[in-house]
Amino acid sequence: MSLSTTNITTTLVSQTLGFASNDVGTLVASASSGGIGGYAFYIAENNNGTTTDGTLLPSSLPKWNIYSNNSPGEWKLSAFVQNKIEFKLKRSIYDSNRYDFSLGSFRGYNHSAITPILNAQSADIGQNTGSGTYNKGFSINCNLGEYDWTKVSSSASKVKVVITRDIGGDVAATTVLNNIGTGTISFSSPILITGSTTAYGTYTFTQQIAICDSSGNVIFYLPISSKITINIYKVVPSVLNATIGGVTTQISKGSYTFNIQSGYVTQSYAVGTTMAINKTLRQIIYNLYDSNSGTLVSTATYTTFGNYDKPTTIASITSGTPILFSAQWDTNRLYPTAKQYVVINMFYS
Repeated sequence: MSLSTTNITTTLVSQTLGFASNDVGTLVASASSGGIGGYAFYIAENNNGTTTDGTLLPSSLPKWNIYSNNSPGEWKLSAFVQNKIEFKLKRSIYDSNRYDFSLGSFRGYNHSAITPILNAQSADIGQNTGSGTYNKGFSINCNLGEYDWTKVSSSASKVKVVITRDIGGDVAATTVLNNIGTGTISFSSPILITGSTTAYGTYTFTQQIAICDSSGNVIFYLPISSKITINIYKVVPSVLNATIGGVTTQISKGSYTFNIQSGYVTQSYAVGTTMAINKTLRQIIYNLYDSNSGTLVSTATYTTFGNYDKPTTIASITSGTPILFSAQWDTNRLYPTAKQYVVINMFYS
């Protein structure tokens, strides 16, 4: 809900905030969360030996929306920390030593103004061993909300997203510059994050919205951030086995991309002995395992076979002549996700 720029009353402000008070100072300074002495700001009324410059208290919020473009407060550059902004109560235009405790400060106030948005993202990357390198592209977009961030600095005109590693703190990637605007801002190309690993595990990054000058120099970061998480998991090749007359032979151990045809896995296998065996396919068992732990996740036995389950009979084996084994490989059978592998066992007797 937005208030108009005229005919502002304490009753209207109170109803908009959902806070029963007819005192302007109370409407402006009271805390909805956190606070000291019921107030959300460092002010004289809750002075505990610290500053009383109207700065928003840590982990505190007033009854009104600090991301509305019009409100009793404003975002200001920190005098002490580089690239940081702080939220403060506005000073009176008539007396800079006083806060602007006035109904006029609520003209055009939007109680539903959105907080700037920078969505968290994650990706899973498989590696054959725990050590190596990775690279992953992420499409980055953000929403600056309705607040006019150029009010903080006259040099502010551009925006970018800066991504830093949580371990080490170095910048892992930066988007291209875009113009400051309202609504969703999409950056023109995916951002590539690269790195090296020494073990399987999770690697996290912090992404922040940076408000910049026309050359891309960071003036300040918005006070929100989100995470990018890259999970490095172990890739284990799936296996196709055949047990013929009680003797198990590993027919195919798939490569790390696994030799998959359209709907089935297949492999030729030649033995070194000629024999007449007359064996029939009786069952196929699929065992599904977790790649990282090797734990058996699920198992399924099939005794009804499809067109891809071959051969159904083996009359004889000729030394050096390959036999083509294949088994169905789709979601109608037990099927692995990215962090799993399957051992398929074909039983002939």
